[in-house]
Amino acid sequence: MKGLGIYFSGTGNTKFLMEKFKEKFDAKGVSVDLQAIDSSENFEDKYDFYIFSAPIYAEFFPKIYVDWVEKNVNISKGKKAILTSTLGSKGTPPALKIMAKILEKKGFEIIIQQEITMPNNWTGEVPSEEKIKESKEITEIKVEKIIEKFFNNEKMIKNPWKLRYWLTLPLVNLMENYLKKWATKNMSVDSNVCIGCKKCEENCPVDNLKVDGNSVNIGKNCVACMRCVNSCPVNAFRIKGKEKEQYKF
Repeated sequence: MKGLGIYFSGTGNTKFLMEKFKEKFDAKGVSVDLQAIDSSENFEDKYDFYIFSAPIYAEFFPKIYVDWVEKNVNISKGKKAILTSTLGSKGTPPALKIMAKILEKKGFEIIIQQEITMPNNWTGEVPSEEKIKESKEITEIKVEKIIEKFFNNEKMIKNPWKLRYWLTLPLVNLMENYLKKWATKNMSVDSNVCIGCKKCEENCPVDNLKVDGNSVNIGKNCVACMRCVNSCPVNAFRIKGKEKEQYKF
């Protein structure tokens, strides 16, 4: 048996989750390959099962992830799948149900559908090292439980409250448009701090940043993944004009 994990990770939470899936499956003699969607558009229908995961941005998966799955994923009927999300709040987000419908139309059988709460790494206060360590331990336990149920073919499907789902569903397009404009309105780069290394430009999953000397031009295609803010080697990005403590998971 061999699986493939297809994921998107802005600042590391989802990447950590997928690496834990790989580690725990490997320990049971099951090989799992990992594929970040911003590193390859290739999809191979050669695996026995698939794991899908991405972070939640205001109730929904990033459009870049949904679009990638819809465009690239095609399988033989009946492949089993684990569908997870990472998020900084509690409760099952509508994103899981929306993605489950997409995957089921493509022929997947969803065995596990589960959100994983992890530290909030957006624009709020950065969690302490103790909180991050605790989150890693809890995530590891949850992954082990998911894998156990998957091996037993025991379905674990978590859906959002119906009211939460129907109230937020009409906001998908509005949220997409808001996030595209969010960066141009709220993000800037301190040219006195920037060293022009182009790391942010090279790492941006939607090619939204262009470095020109010690300044960065921010486009209107942002998905608000915060990768640029948290990976800048000199912390030159500003949110509403203020320096933000970087999140390192």
